[in-house]
This record gives sequence, C-alpha cells and structure tokens, in this order.
Amino acid sequence: MLDSLNPGIRWLLTCVLLVGVFGSSPASAFVEVRQHKMRCSAAFPCPRELEGRVNFWIDIYSRWHSQDAVLHDAVVPSRVYKVIEGRACGRKGNTAFIKDQKKRIAAELHTLAKKVDRKSPVNSAYQKHLLKLFPERSSNDIRRAAGDIRCQSGNHDGFTAALRRFGTYGPMVRRVLKNSGLHSDIQYLPFVESSYNPKAYSRVGAAGLWQIMPATGRTLGLELDATVDERLDPEAASWAAVRYLKDARKTLTVAARARNSRVSQSELSPFVITSYNYGVNGMRRAINKLGPDYMRVINQYRSRKFQVAVKNFYAGFLAARHVARNHKRFFGDITPGRPLQYQTLILERPVSIARVQSVFGLTEAQLKALNPALTRFVWHGWRFIPDGYRLRL
Repeated sequence: MLDSLNPGIRWLLTCVLLVGVFGSSPASAFVEVRQHKMRCSAAFPCPRELEGRVNFWIDIYSRWHSQDAVLHDAVVPSRVYKVIEGRACGRKGNTAFIKDQKKRIAAELHTLAKKVDRKSPVNSAYQKHLLKLFPERSSNDIRRAAGDIRCQSGNHDGFTAALRRFGTYGPMVRRVLKNSGLHSDIQYLPFVESSYNPKAYSRVGAAGLWQIMPATGRTLGLELDATVDERLDPEAASWAAVRYLKDARKTLTVAARARNSRVSQSELSPFVITSYNYGVNGMRRAINKLGPDYMRVINQYRSRKFQVAVKNFYAGFLAARHVARNHKRFFGDITPGRPLQYQTLILERPVSIARVQSVFGLTEAQLKALNPALTRFVWHGWRFIPDGYRLRL
C-alpha cells in the first residue's frame, strides 16, 4: 500500500508510524554499532568473538553522550535497538519513560518472533531493522532477547574529560608501570574504572583513580583512617593496583595451569583484567570450573555476581585502549591537563596544615591538589598530618 503513494506522502506517513511506535522523544530507531579496526597486542589480545562487545563500548565511549540512552541486548551488546537523546538511563525522572520504551521494543521483538515462526513477511521498516540484528533468524533467540533489554548511557563527554585528566596523571601511571615491570597498556584501565578521576567514588564504596575498596586497600598496604585515605592518592593507589595485578596473575596462573599446562600469559591477560572488577577468587572459581578459555567463561559461567558489568569489563578495557590511542580521530584536538610536578618531603613529626601553608607559602588549594589523600579532618584543622606522611609540595 505504501509503495503506491506519492514519495513525499509515503515519507511523512512512515515518520508518523515511527512516532507511534517510539514516542516523541528524539531517537534513532535504525542505529547500528560501527565496526572498528583495532590494533591488538600479544600482551592483551582481542579475541575475535569479543569484537562485537568491543565495538559497542568504543561507540559508548566515543559516539554517544552521557545524556543518551542506548537500549540494547544485555547478552549481545552490539544489538542496539534504539538510542534516545536526552534521556540518560540512571536519571530518576527518566525511569518510567525508559521502562515504557523497553516494553515497546519487547513487544516488537515478540511480534517479530511470531512472524519468523510463521514465515510471515516482515514489512515494517523497524522490524526489518530488528531482523538484521538476528542474522540466524532464530525465533527462540529473539524471544530471549525480548527479556534482556538493557539501558546504557553514552560516555562521549565523560571520556573527553578523562582524556584531559589523562594528561595530568598518565605520565605518573606510566612511570609506576615501567618501574614495576608491568605492561604499559594497563595505563588505560583507569579510563574504565574512574574516567581517570582521582576523586571518584562508587556507590559501593570504591574510591580513587583505581577504584579500590577499603578492605582491599588495606590488604594492598594502603593507609586508610580518619587522617589519610591513600586510595585517593593517585601514585600510592597506582602502586597498590600494581601489587594487586601482579598477585592476581600469579594466582590465576596456578589455577589455569592446573587445568591446562600449556596456557600462555597472553591467554591469561583477559582473566587478570576481569579479576580487577570481579575479584581474583571469583575468576579462580571460573577457571577451576571451565578452564582458562576466556570466551567459554564469558558465555557459560554462571554465578550471582557474574553479570553484565563483569562480562563486559575486558571488552571495555580494550575499547578504552583503542579510543584513547586514537583520540584525535574520535574527539579532534583536546588540550590535556598539565602533568603533576612536585617534590616529596617525608614528615619526621606530626604537623598541622596551617603550619605547612605558613612555612612553604602554599595555598590550601595548591596543597589539596598535590595531597588528595589527606581527609577533611586535616583540612579543617582537627587533626595533624601524621609523621611518616609523604608530603607533596
């Protein structure tokens, strides 16, 4: 019927039909994840089966903004059903709207599954788009997907800010990695963890550039008390992250070689990186059960906490590495922050922040920028900076 109409009227009617399906908010109903050519390394390989996930996260970091809601398949993230501009996923006022959009997409998927079962023609433009996302045309897979629709906000603007902070903290992180003998690619992990923000806090209590939990921080030798929280010190936290990653690789190597004596360190790298999110014991249990095959673990391992964030962590790391390496292609010219420059003085006795300001002629803002580990109790003058503290000036 549409084919027989005047082209202008046909275009207008198509737009009206799409508004009826998706509502009136700005949206892209026919979005596809772009294909990106990545340069991978032996140290941190890019499994071919992981390419779809990595491409999805590259687009999240570089294409869509924090106010954009990307509705996609939680199991196969590169299946993007719709992008809604100005409707960030986590914003309280958007909850009902996002829920309604998920219901609409689920209904479209159920309708599509029925058509595939009946071998009926698929006529609507949007259902044709959906069908392209399921090249095997499995009605069971389509029905499963209807129950696994997830909302992910974009991060273009957040990654832009992270690149500026990378100019400030990246040189220090690279120096720590070089001195510890770890691969330089690990410098891209804080993009995923904190967007390179040393002041970042998570909802579960992780803090700093490397998002370290309190108990983990103490285990790794960081000082955490009412006076000092070294998780917020980028350099101290970087050394703690190094200790974690080295210990994790040793632990997971033992577990992996108990299952496969020929497993390489390259094959173990995805497990080590993922353990930074999931925990080394969780990764060890996964290897004990399924062996050191990363894609097998991603696809088959079942655990209450082994969910979307964990399954996408290594892919997100690879994506962050790609975007950061090629930032001019994605963002144009960005003025990076100035690298940190300071001298370190180890205090022989406790001293007040006021005394430090007086002796060295520095403002509170200058001292805070260089000594973020000091807590508000110090800045308010309620506690002295402890002896042994490495004061940066």
